[in-house]
Amino acid sequence: MKDPILLILFCAYLFSCSDKSNLENDLFVSEEERKIMNMCDSNSLDSVEEIKNNLIGTWEIMGYGCGFCAPHDAPFSHIEFSATSGKLIYERETEETELDFIWNVVLTTSPGAPGLLLTTDPPHHSLVVDHFCADYMYFDHTSFDGAMYIYQKQ
Repeated sequence: MKDPILLILFCAYLFSCSDKSNLENDLFVSEEERKIMNMCDSNSLDSVEEIKNNLIGTWEIMGYGCGFCAPHDAPFSHIEFSATSGKLIYERETEETELDFIWNVVLTTSPGAPGLLLTTDPPHHSLVVDHFCADYMYFDHTSFDGAMYIYQKQ
């Protein structure tokens, strides 16, 4: 009896997902976003100092995806970085945040996710960035039932 119910729920979920590739409604990673992430990985900034220097300035969200989320619009996210602090303005249907934070880039050695990571105090879920290149920074947790954010330097 449970198998047909699970099948129906799974099919309903699949049909409710957006197949648009624009920032407004894209719940998964579009082809354009995937190209940016691949380019960023091929031309990544590799040192903590290089990343810290590059982060200073203004960044805005330009790509968003969600692994297993109910359909919703992409958030608005704007970040200002100075040498050691920053300001995040983040808005979506259920959250409006203005957050002043202290930031750093650290080398992580956690199993399954070693590398460089942006840390903020206080933390925010949209600032868990772990891929850095000259014009973009991003994280992609869609395969782990999470979100993907791509920020572009302004």
